[in-house]
Amino acid sequence: MKLRVRDVFIAGALPIHTYISRKSEFGLTYEFRLHNVVDMVGFLTSIIGPSKTGKTVLCDKVIGLDGYVDFIGSDFKDTVDFWETIANKIGISLERDHTEIRTLEGQGLAGTTEGITTSITESFRSGKDKVIQYFIANNLVLLLGRVLKLDIASNA
Repeated sequence: MKLRVRDVFIAGALPIHTYISRKSEFGLTYEFRLHNVVDMVGFLTSIIGPSKTGKTVLCDKVIGLDGYVDFIGSDFKDTVDFWETIANKIGISLERDHTEIRTLEGQGLAGTTEGITTSITESFRSGKDKVIQYFIANNLVLLLGRVLKLDIASNA
């Protein structure tokens, strides 16, 4: 079968002709190993290798395109808060307001009813816990690709 370039390199699609399943040094396929760790909540898994060796394709094959939210290093270039950047991409707000309204009524002069109403509004800001809960509740994986010099510790 003679393959054409368009048959092999398809942007945004899983390669059919060029993906090769390989075994790790432990005798298990990389697909099997990734599948097992993806199901463990709370673990950070690193897939490291040279460019164009199939890291993203491995994730596509095991997790599925709709099973992860991917980021690259440039997504965090102008960010101050790592978790806020992720929250913005997945469409959740880390800020919310809570308003409490109290009404006090009583008898006034000459048998009239008088009342006073007070309202207090407080603003709250969530962080990584809300983002992590979103990923767990929606059975999603956070995929960081091409992150060269991202200082996550300073944004945690």
